[in-house]
Amino acid sequence: MIEEPSVSDDAKVEHIIAVLKATPGCTGAGESPYNGPELNKMDVHVRVDGKMIRRSGSAEFDTKLKMALHVRGRVEGMVGKAVVALAEEQLVSGGGGSSSSTQPEPHVTEAEMAWLAAWMDQQSDPSAITHADAETALMQHRAQQAGKATLSRLKEAQVQLAKVRAAELRLARAQRDLDQAKAAMPAVEPQPKRARSGEPRQPRPYDEWKDPLSEFTRQEGMLWTRRRIQLSEGVAARLPEEMPRGQEDGPMYHWRRGLVFAVQDWAEGSKADAAKLVFALITELKLEVHPPRQPLAVLASPLPAPCRALSVGPFWG
Repeated sequence: MIEEPSVSDDAKVEHIIAVLKATPGCTGAGESPYNGPELNKMDVHVRVDGKMIRRSGSAEFDTKLKMALHVRGRVEGMVGKAVVALAEEQLVSGGGGSSSSTQPEPHVTEAEMAWLAAWMDQQSDPSAITHADAETALMQHRAQQAGKATLSRLKEAQVQLAKVRAAELRLARAQRDLDQAKAAMPAVEPQPKRARSGEPRQPRPYDEWKDPLSEFTRQEGMLWTRRRIQLSEGVAARLPEEMPRGQEDGPMYHWRRGLVFAVQDWAEGSKADAAKLVFALITELKLEVHPPRQPLAVLASPLPAPCRALSVGPFWG
């Protein structure tokens, strides 16, 4: 009977470390170079997604093999036994140990890319998924597929492509929800349009402004200043010929500043309200009323008490 050659503990430790190096999400697997009698100077270590896993020597872990087996068990608890087993299978099938093993060329099927995109879509924050996270998830998925996959490694570009597809899934779902919400909304009856007057629209003075906004701002600044000049008895009245006159430029009918148009604006078609406004203005400004040239017609509605005895003639001219 031929006896199988025994495997030394050192070879077993090297094998476990090689498996850890081949496991997705694991980096920096190794052992301390010390092999003397002081146990606390020996350790086996590896990083899993940036977290250090280390087992130092002690009374319980008095050999590096025990330390390595303990570390492997911790890694299996974090990434899954199936993932570590697939890494070991790929390492063995590659026909070499830790020094001669090479990573296979990346190969991910379209079905696996679709699964990975759907998996990312289910995460709370797909943008935070790392390359190691995606690779570990894919290895676990493959392990569940009963021998349908191998330990092919993910490229970084493939992870980004999966994120794009996951975003497209979310966008399609949001668009579908939006369409359903719009379909469920009650129909809105269109508002009837107001009938336009049959008369042609009259041109307005500001239609001819080359820069309406600039000109409007300029005039508003001027009017803001003029309207805040307080009235005073010490300022002499101007002669009629000193005042702007005419239907367009005078104080009565200027298209924007005319008193007639201002009263019409506030009276809204009521002559009685217009009369009240004129007399209220005289009272508010405490104006002195001179004898009228032409008496006003009797008003159809009562006036405020301070204005009942007042009547005025034309303002200018």
